[in-house]
Amino acid sequence: MPLPAENSPWPPREHATNLVRLREYDAWYAGDPDRLTRVYSYRLTTAPENRPSQYRGGVVGRLARWWWGQPTPAGERRSKIHVPLPADIASISSDLLFAEPPTLTWSDTATAARWENLTEDLRWHAQLSAAGELGAAFGVVFLRVDWDTSVADHPVLSVVRADHVLPEYRWGMLRALTAWTTVHTDDSGSRVMRHLQQHEMHGGQAITLHGLYEGTQTSLGNAVPLDAHPATRGLAPVVETGLPMLPVVDVPNMAPSRLDPGSSLGRSDFEGPLLGLFDAIDEVYSSWMRDVRLAKARVLLPDAFLSPLGPGQGAMWDEDREVYAALNIPPTSDGSITLQQFAIRVREHRETVDDLVRRAVEAAGYAAATFGLTSSDGGGAMTATEVVARERRSFVTRQKKINYWSPALRRLAAVALHVDQLVFGRPVTPEMPRVEWPDGVSESPLVLAQTIREIATAEAASIRTRVELLHPDWDTARVDREVAAIRAEQGADIPDPVDTLRATGGVFGEDQEDDAVA
Repeated sequence: MPLPAENSPWPPREHATNLVRLREYDAWYAGDPDRLTRVYSYRLTTAPENRPSQYRGGVVGRLARWWWGQPTPAGERRSKIHVPLPADIASISSDLLFAEPPTLTWSDTATAARWENLTEDLRWHAQLSAAGELGAAFGVVFLRVDWDTSVADHPVLSVVRADHVLPEYRWGMLRALTAWTTVHTDDSGSRVMRHLQQHEMHGGQAITLHGLYEGTQTSLGNAVPLDAHPATRGLAPVVETGLPMLPVVDVPNMAPSRLDPGSSLGRSDFEGPLLGLFDAIDEVYSSWMRDVRLAKARVLLPDAFLSPLGPGQGAMWDEDREVYAALNIPPTSDGSITLQQFAIRVREHRETVDDLVRRAVEAAGYAAATFGLTSSDGGGAMTATEVVARERRSFVTRQKKINYWSPALRRLAAVALHVDQLVFGRPVTPEMPRVEWPDGVSESPLVLAQTIREIATAEAASIRTRVELLHPDWDTARVDREVAAIRAEQGADIPDPVDTLRATGGVFGEDQEDDAVA
């Protein structure tokens, strides 16, 4: 399939509806007030102003009547404040998945050893964390494996935002993808250069097409040589990768999308009623700050308290002056200084914001406790079981997302190894690894130490079992070294019978037990 034709509308009309929705999600995720105002005012410029759409009915009028779409009255400064709850939701989603990253295990020893080094070269953990945030915000995220022998001697992993991708699906599976990057925009914004990178399967192998176009904000424009810009210089128009699969994987956040149930794209954590709740939270918080602004103390005083500055220069009040001349005013008039200060409705605003935040968090699929909205009972340290009980909703959502991430990570790791083998000649065996996810919450060291102490006192487990309980992420060799060190410190050089039987594969029979007792 060739690259898009020159002078095509950009973005393509068939993707316009989805990209408009992603633009809305992006504004909330970024939290930029100017961007939110433009989205809900249907403007593409940087200076918001009153428009007729704000005052008419229909879909445009309905969206424009959102609080962020309401025009600022003439002569007033904009005083709207954004509460970054959408970004917090996306960040929490990524933390639940990748604060403790999953472990990939391989059947081939050489491949496993190479993967340990490759994870650092790929910035595997950092890229997964970034992808987790973008996937929660946009509903789907794409991860791509590239290579450039002039820059690095290993594959390169990059995260591609959903609002810069035109995917093609068949039977719910990604069959082709076109990603674009804006590499240059002139000062006026009228001249735009875009780099298009298209991936597809042809003849059983992945093919990558590169194109550079010079156009406008709404038109792809004409194709220009790839050497016309430093970002694409040296790239070949067609690359036969030799890979048996696409070098890019898609990871839906959740499914299905409530706005488009037939779509293969995922569902954003912001989808549905959450955007309205975000808008209401910002409105209430801005009202709170408005109360603070209006409640500044103001002094009202008669003209007699003002000292003239001269003809045409006005007058001033000296707040340090102690004595004023006698005032010739009627006895019934109020000639005193008045201090005016309005009340700040702190409790009403705080309770309203807390309720809206709680509803938004729960609508996104998370427990309020995950966001610190519920204090722990007793104020003491909680066990992992207690944490899971309080945050069950969040862990259920995490497990749902793991179901989408696991197959994607297996394919992505296999692609990286294929590139490492085909392009850089590394002696690895590309295969699909096994993905093991941590529990997501760990016991505190104190609780775990108390548990192990009770087990040791009851003589219910060997030294090896206790070490494995304390360090579940250690491999066998490291556990062996720790067991040997503990025995040496305790002066117990006699092998542990349980470990001996485990190593030999034997078990005590009844006769052996009788002989041992005798």
